[in-house]
Amino acid sequence: MSAAPLLATKLFAPQPGPKRVLRPRLLARLERCREPGRRLALICAPAGYGKTTLAGEWVQTQPGLIAWLSLDPHDNDPNQFLAYLVAALRLARPGFGRAPEAYLQALEAAALQPALAELINDLTGLDEPVLLVLDDYQSITLPAIHEGLGFLLDHLPPQVRLALVTRTDPPLPLHRYRARAQMVELRAEDLRFSTDETTEFFARAAGLNLQPAELAVLDERIEGWAAGIQMAALSFERQPDVSRFIQSLGGSRRYILDYLAEEVLNSQPEELRHFLLQISILERFCAALCDTVTGGPAGSSARHLASIERQNLFLVPLDAEGRWYRFHHLFAGLLRVRLKQPGSDLGPEQALVLQQRASLWLEANGFLREAIHHALEAGDYERAADLVEGSTVALLGRGELHALLSWIEVLPAETIERRPWLCLAQAWTLGFNGRAEEAARRLHQAQAGLQNGAELAEAARRQLTHEIFAVRMLVTVSAGRPADAAELEEASRAAPLPGGQFAQSVICWAWGYVCRSAGRLDEAAAAFEKVMQIGRALENQWTFSVGAVDYATILRQRGRLRQAVQVYRQGLEQVLSRTAYAPGFIGRMESLLGVILCEQNELAEAHRLIEASLEHNRWWRNPNHDTHAWLARAALAQAEGDLPGMRAALEAARLVTAQFEVVALLRSGLESLWVQYWLASADQPAAAQWATAHAAAAAPDAALVGEALEIERLALARIWAAAGQKPAALRLLKLQAELARASGRIGPLIETLVLQALAGEDFAEAQAALGQALALAAPEGYMRVFVNLGQPMLALLAARAQEPDGYVRALLAAFPVAAAPASPQPAGPAGPLSARELGVLGCLAQGLTNPQIGARLFIATGTVKAHTAAIFRKLDVANRTEAVARANDLGLL
Repeated sequence: MSAAPLLATKLFAPQPGPKRVLRPRLLARLERCREPGRRLALICAPAGYGKTTLAGEWVQTQPGLIAWLSLDPHDNDPNQFLAYLVAALRLARPGFGRAPEAYLQALEAAALQPALAELINDLTGLDEPVLLVLDDYQSITLPAIHEGLGFLLDHLPPQVRLALVTRTDPPLPLHRYRARAQMVELRAEDLRFSTDETTEFFARAAGLNLQPAELAVLDERIEGWAAGIQMAALSFERQPDVSRFIQSLGGSRRYILDYLAEEVLNSQPEELRHFLLQISILERFCAALCDTVTGGPAGSSARHLASIERQNLFLVPLDAEGRWYRFHHLFAGLLRVRLKQPGSDLGPEQALVLQQRASLWLEANGFLREAIHHALEAGDYERAADLVEGSTVALLGRGELHALLSWIEVLPAETIERRPWLCLAQAWTLGFNGRAEEAARRLHQAQAGLQNGAELAEAARRQLTHEIFAVRMLVTVSAGRPADAAELEEASRAAPLPGGQFAQSVICWAWGYVCRSAGRLDEAAAAFEKVMQIGRALENQWTFSVGAVDYATILRQRGRLRQAVQVYRQGLEQVLSRTAYAPGFIGRMESLLGVILCEQNELAEAHRLIEASLEHNRWWRNPNHDTHAWLARAALAQAEGDLPGMRAALEAARLVTAQFEVVALLRSGLESLWVQYWLASADQPAAAQWATAHAAAAAPDAALVGEALEIERLALARIWAAAGQKPAALRLLKLQAELARASGRIGPLIETLVLQALAGEDFAEAQAALGQALALAAPEGYMRVFVNLGQPMLALLAARAQEPDGYVRALLAAFPVAAAPASPQPAGPAGPLSARELGVLGCLAQGLTNPQIGARLFIATGTVKAHTAAIFRKLDVANRTEAVARANDLGLL
């Protein structure tokens, strides 16, 4: 599934009109932005002050590269914003930087910093001035984009400037930019036309030489408001007595603009006025689209548009070729109000016909979103339903869930209910959104339509039946309800119907999840690999990403963390490179990858991914995804020693699970983390109460196999071991170890052996279990499964500190300093070093390189660099040699 196309019309600066008034005083102010140290030009004023026009004139005078981006509310998406930003720069400099996909791949957090850092590096390599203009920035409301823009501004190369054209102040640290002389700003009071500019404008636009008294009245009434002055000039052209007309103006500026607009419209020839009202339904338009909407002869719209442009009737060109236009926002709004007024040149029925024509043309030319919008505006719900039905799978595959939901929710219930395919489309959408009960109702309606639809062809009936089953399995499994395993297995092995590959992928996914929950990892892996294959064949990003996520989870269960990380990273790379949007379904992939990195003690990257997951999940609301992201956040807080943060994340997860149905694995995972929280915070009564309520999980019945039950058993063992009931804990752990070995679940086996070591009353037996755990864990870099157990595990590991294996030393270094039975650490000037920083410091003293330190301590090279920088800062030194010398002086080595 390829990405939705970007609109090239958003990337062109408006061309100056022939009757424009040059405003050298304002251009001179903006020119100061080129002074050394300047970064930002801010043009901020309400609608109608000529902001975009001024910015368009300014860029015509600038040397170097000009990148222009006109924003709208649809750009409140980190991926789409970034995609357009890169497209604007590549239009200014063809071949600039890397391919757009390279930046999208770096979008590891909704805050945009990783991707923008890559972009900044490429901007640094440009050898000429660059001006990047973001028009209509008030359309952006997403905090993540504002944060990203602040990051971009703080790190702009010296030859790059940013201009924001906006109706409201952006939420950026403007006070800081002012104090540091980094910003040039123009406000409404600056943009108001002076008397000289007003005089020149009327002379150029209307051929009028107004008297000082008349100009004074206009200045009092309109206050230099560009839109009002322009409308007044158009009105004057047909006034027999301009002076009397000026004296008649009164009321607010809004009233004056309404009044002048009426004058302008009424003064136009009837044919042109009729044309203006007809095309006012369009956000953007070209001559061919206008011909279709108005029903006029071929070429008539081109002539009208040329006339409108000559008269300066608020027409804004959107591309360099003069093919696409829009009206000034104020003028467009006035035209639409006029269109709906009683007595309009066009009646309500004719307005609906215009919407229908627009929808047909837009569909034929590939503008699906706009086609559906105009069909809904026309009240043509059958046509809108046809378009939604035909685009559901494609839009789901691109992550455009909210578009589907918004369209379907606008359609009347009776339209949906009597169309089984539309019921099915809504069921798909609601199912992916985690709204199980609503999805089930739509499935019931689709089933009723199937039974009553005598006109359905046999092939369509079979396909509808197949898809109904697929959605039912999606909803059933996602909600944690029991599924008919035999029926599901048979369906997963069947050949897909023609056109039914997407539904087949969902059936395979559901079967894989059932197998995974039951501990049948080989069958689960095969099912998820099949899902990935179908996703690649269909180019459907949802299908591929879900298969990749769950296949990597099987790898994690088998203890193959490094391979799982590779699959997650490749999955993220593919999804982000194949869609211009930020599909929320990548949130699950991010949180799962974050959990593994947290286990490997790569806490900084885990933090970025988990925060990104929580943000992305807002775009694809699914209670399972939300719950997992909060559980990941809780695990991260536990690793960071932040027990209040851990509790807050667990409370957030509990709130989701209380409101929605989620899979049993997540409920068990939530219970397990609560147990770990109670034990870490010494809340023994809460842990004991939970153990009493879940004692049945310890039944020694080998038939009781499954991931959810396994999680509960391990939680019980933790509580019993902490409470001194070690024999009971050991019996349960030995049972669970046998089950984990038999099913190849190496990940849970490592945790079981670690807990077995902790519960062992005999030192030799405890060390034997610990040795087995270390042998399995070392190749994959497990860390937190040991470190989270605190002082008791530290004591067991300390007995092995002299072993030649560097893995044990890395584990010991990962424990917080407070857990170690050592004397207080002398503090450097900026505070004490962490346990991990002490480990890195020891390696520095041995002269190891960053890659060698990473290999020794089982951390990434980038993490080594971050720790080294922290050491330098805390010790107040500039290099390795000084750090080692300072550490010796402080007795740290």
